[in-house]
Amino acid sequence: MKSFISEILNDILTAHDSFEECVFILPSQRAGIFLRNELKKKLTQGFLPQIVTIEHFIENISGIQKGDTIQLLFYFYKIYDNNLIKAIQTFIRAFIRNIPLNLRAIHRNHIKIQ
Repeated sequence: MKSFISEILNDILTAHDSFEECVFILPSQRAGIFLRNELKKKLTQGFLPQIVTIEHFIENISGIQKGDTIQLLFYFYKIYDNNLIKAIQTFIRAFIRNIPLNLRAIHRNHIKIQ
């Protein structure tokens, strides 16, 4: 039984004389390894085609590079921390602002209970 990759390579070989003009865009580097292995079986001479992952392809055409994971982690933590501090400050201000009202309510309820 032929693999999917093998069938696709056969179709491309019937449409083109060689793979030199082809660019293969694959979902992962692992898929590229399987493709290279099939290409080695099919090609006896010539150059291998360009094989790139979809991630690298998008980086090349857009010009935007993927950020470093550690740097992004610290960047998002900084945003989270700043927003958390603001949320805590807002809560404390609201709590302090309502202290007199809450004390009066507690005092009224305490008098009614006794």
